[in-house]
Amino acid sequence: MFMMQNGKSIYRLDEVGKVILKGLQQSGRTKTFAQILDEAGYHYDNTRQVEVAISLEALELIKNVTYQLPLEIHAELSTLGNEVVEALKRVRTNKVKDFIDNARRRLRSDFKPSYNS
Repeated sequence: MFMMQNGKSIYRLDEVGKVILKGLQQSGRTKTFAQILDEAGYHYDNTRQVEVAISLEALELIKNVTYQLPLEIHAELSTLGNEVVEALKRVRTNKVKDFIDNARRRLRSDFKPSYNS
């Protein structure tokens, strides 16, 4: 999640971090990190959950983080975290739109895709 490039700090969210943020936006504090990852089909261990929680909290993307044993991590999105999730949604939407536009140009047809939301 953290890298140095040309002496500057660069933060990147890995897929697990993105899944946690999106899950928190949908369910808030009601679900644990483990439940969010299970629903998304991600494999994880307790160490990975704690690492992600610490990183997301350090980046100020989540707040009010609680840890319970056996390991249960609850948190809620910060304002910045919510903005990041919204930005991730826009990027995904644009990629899908770009893919459809490219396919339409290559196939030179006027197909109309339908997909469930």
